[in-house]
Amino acid sequence: MTISIDQTELGLFNGIVNHLITGNTIDSFTNKAMAEALNNPLALEELNQYLAFMGKKCVRTSDGYCFYAVHLDARTHKDRKAQVEKQFAENYNRVMPIVEWLRLIRNTHSGNRVMVCGDEISFSKLLYETENSTLIQKQLKDLMFKIGKSSTDLKDMLNDVLKYLVAQEYLMPTGNTGLNYLATGKWSVFYEEAEYMLEHNNINYEENPEPEQVSFL
Repeated sequence: MTISIDQTELGLFNGIVNHLITGNTIDSFTNKAMAEALNNPLALEELNQYLAFMGKKCVRTSDGYCFYAVHLDARTHKDRKAQVEKQFAENYNRVMPIVEWLRLIRNTHSGNRVMVCGDEISFSKLLYETENSTLIQKQLKDLMFKIGKSSTDLKDMLNDVLKYLVAQEYLMPTGNTGLNYLATGKWSVFYEEAEYMLEHNNINYEENPEPEQVSFL
């Protein structure tokens, strides 16, 4: 039987709150128990009553994969456009490595699609695809520059990139070998934030140094 958050163990409730207010995401692939609790509308409502005292609210991404916290006035603040413009400028260096990764991984996926929450990444398959594609090798070199790494061996380069994505919480290692990864719900949040920033910024592509990367989002 589905139960609401105030009836669950206190540890789970506290875990959900702490996870959200520290900027983390919750999805059924990486945080199954938390996601199952939040799938209950009553539990989500009760959680939001609690978060409201901190000026926050838990929302679900439009693709349904992920829960994350936003400020209550995030969509209505009169200075939101200025805030978004400032955020876009401040986050440019952080966002670009993620965009580069998406461009790279798109070339390894069937159907030329982007990464979504729950996707599995195999190091051996990724290495094989990279070894057999000069385009992916070039994209990998560009990505290495973006994350400030200088390895030249393909295996080391891929390891550096995957470790970076794990550190940024876009990927989670699975299994015992350390060679397989799972895409987290942070991808869903990334797409929504990127879409929102583009919709609310009058981006001048002539002034942007890398317009094709921004338009890719």
